[in-house]
Amino acid sequence: MKLRSILLCLFLSLGIVAVAQPEWSPAVRAERDTAWLKDSLHLDAAKLEKAYTLSLAYHTSKDKAKQTGGKNKDKNIHKLEQARDSDFKKMLTKEQFIRFSRREQLARKRKTIKYNGKYRPY
Repeated sequence: MKLRSILLCLFLSLGIVAVAQPEWSPAVRAERDTAWLKDSLHLDAAKLEKAYTLSLAYHTSKDKAKQTGGKNKDKNIHKLEQARDSDFKKMLTKEQFIRFSRREQLARKRKTIKYNGKYRPY
């Protein structure tokens, strides 16, 4: 009986661990953003370096805002997103910024979708 309950607890804890998604570091997310900018927008090295520093600062402050939490967490994150968008708007050309903003809008839209069914559609 004890063995059965121990095995049951073990399997339940493994199921919980398997569902959790990893939280990537700000540096990894900034590198991923910079790689997309390089591949999709064909930025030169100077703009890529600036984009990396902007993305790293954004992701670092976003993580801090998430950790502090509170009632204004969503508002603070929204302000950070707006500041990031305005910084990128200054750096990119009009066409590049349109592509950048479309990508950001799609990513933000995916985060707000509520799934009522049992499975997510991916």
